[in-house]
Amino acid sequence: MLPILEKIIKEIFPNGIRNDSIDIARLKKNAKEYDIEMSDLDIEQIFQQLIKNNKMYYLREMLINEEEEQKIEEQVNKWVEEFDFFEIKSLLGKFENAKFSIKFKMYQHFAEIKSQEMFLKTLKKIKEIFNENGGEIEQRKFFEQLEHLMPETIKIILKKFFPSIGETKEGYFKDIEFIEVSKDFKEKLNNAEKKLAELGFVVNQNNLNLLLSLECGENFCEKYGLQDNKIFNKFREKLRWRKKN
Repeated sequence: MLPILEKIIKEIFPNGIRNDSIDIARLKKNAKEYDIEMSDLDIEQIFQQLIKNNKMYYLREMLINEEEEQKIEEQVNKWVEEFDFFEIKSLLGKFENAKFSIKFKMYQHFAEIKSQEMFLKTLKKIKEIFNENGGEIEQRKFFEQLEHLMPETIKIILKKFFPSIGETKEGYFKDIEFIEVSKDFKEKLNNAEKKLAELGFVVNQNNLNLLLSLECGENFCEKYGLQDNKIFNKFREKLRWRKKN
């Protein structure tokens, strides 16, 4: 495309040009002032070189500048170096105009998940985060440290690779592997479950917590951060699994 035509589009159509008779007539009129006669074929070729966005057409530099291109590339390089891959949705969430980047197709290639091995650095990072935070962290802060992935993807990874980690009602993730109880606790829990069943009570969190609290002399769930029912049940499942194995 001639530089003068690019100049006209930027100046006359700063908010984009429509592929309709009105805007095409304006384009032809302004081009004629520079002694440029435009045929229908010329117009068709021009629109083929423009980028369509929300029914309007733009020059690439009208949608993304060099500074933005650089920031996006730096972010992509950082994620690839640190985690081996990233999600396109995460990139677009951080840089909405990344889809207009001249390197966007290359970025899409980096974002392809080719094997489970690509998750290794992410899995290692997850372990580090929980180790650094004593097995419990606010979800918002957790997602911020794994911003190369979408929250829903991170939850899928936790479910598949970290069954000991669960969500609490307070908006935290908790790893029950960090909960340390006495060596005879399995027996205490087993006895509490049996006693409730024998007396005809439902074997649930509230009833178990009451018996265990009486046994320990303090609120058991509060002491170990097991107030959330799902986390409490995960903890029980872990003990049962260990007993079998």
